[in-house]
Amino acid sequence: TPKPPFDNIDLRRAVCHAVNRDAIAKIITGAYGGPSAGVESPGSWATGPELKPPAYDPALARKFLASSGFSGTITMSIIQRDPDAQVAQLIQSMLKQAGIALRIEVLERTAWVDKVLSGNFQMTLQAAGTPRPDPDQTFSMYYARTATQNYSKINDPVIFDLVDEARQVSDQAKRRAMYIEVQQRILDNCYQCFYYWYPKMMMQRKSLQGLVVERGASFFCDRAWIKS
Repeated sequence: TPKPPFDNIDLRRAVCHAVNRDAIAKIITGAYGGPSAGVESPGSWATGPELKPPAYDPALARKFLASSGFSGTITMSIIQRDPDAQVAQLIQSMLKQAGIALRIEVLERTAWVDKVLSGNFQMTLQAAGTPRPDPDQTFSMYYARTATQNYSKINDPVIFDLVDEARQVSDQAKRRAMYIEVQQRILDNCYQCFYYWYPKMMMQRKSLQGLVVERGASFFCDRAWIKS
């Protein structure tokens, strides 16, 4: 977001309004997931129906594109993994309908991490595992002043202050309101577009007993045992 071409909020708005989140969710997740308004998935108390993402509106996207003055090609850098390539191709097709040319650059994971963390990219796809045991683990990682994975290089003191304050408040309702405000500010400024969520599927043998999976999807094996 601090570098061309996406330091231009109208171009960010054009991209976000050009993407049909419902269609992407249906194609990628089928009957298992759905469109996502924010970074938190439906199982989290830090999200809710009050979040208002940019509506799918190709005509409005074209208007924002015109006002942005941008006429080049955007490069989306993605990891060589499923379903990133399919998602990128869907976005490419949707942006084309709004008059935005998108080139897809496929990278090995290590190369992608180096490129994105250095800020040497224009647009990318990120997969986030949420919810975690506490929302602060997500918001501090992506949106705090000291966030180690602030891929979009967001520099917004209002967001930073909200994340800091939410970490120090005990009342869940008050914290929830802060996290909703953080996500809505991300949406209003089009710092990021949130596309879809889907549940993590896991299987285990019937003979495996006592396995615990915590909220962050880690396996607790200390009390697991095999039934003979």
